[in-house]
Amino acid sequence: MREFRLVADLVAETAAARPDALALVCGDIKLTYRQLMERADSLADRLRDRG
Repeated sequence: MREFRLVADLVAETAAARPDALALVCGDIKLTYRQLMERADSLADRLRDRG
């Protein structure tokens, strides 16, 4: 049987193992896994604060 995993879990695992590796490129924007996780955590905090 095939194991399914959430993309968020895969990103978090990679961020933990290689935080300074390049995670995302969009035009001139380049983010490492560390930066991507920081932005995701910040967004989650803001959404939580809004209820």
